[in-house]
Amino acid sequence: MEFRNDDVFRGFYDTPYGALQMVLNTGLVQMTNDPDTIKELELEGEPDLYTAIEYELQMGGNSLGKYAMEILINNKPIA
Repeated sequence: MEFRNDDVFRGFYDTPYGALQMVLNTGLVQMTNDPDTIKELELEGEPDLYTAIEYELQMGGNSLGKYAMEILINNKPIA
C-alpha cells in the first residue's frame, strides 16, 4: 500500500478464493521529526519521528470506512 497526500492507490488483495480490488483514498500524510512540533502534540514518550495518515479503504467497489493511523518511531538501540 502506498500513502500520498490527496492520492489514490489501486491494487489487489489476494485471498484463497480470488483477488479483490483494493482502493486507498489518502487524505492526509503528515510526518515530522521536529522536536518542538512533537512536544506540542503531547505524545507519550516523545518519539523521534511522528507520522499521521488519514485514508478511506474500499474493497470490491464497497467502502469499508475511513481510518486514521499514527506511527511513533523511537531511535533507540536494540539491547
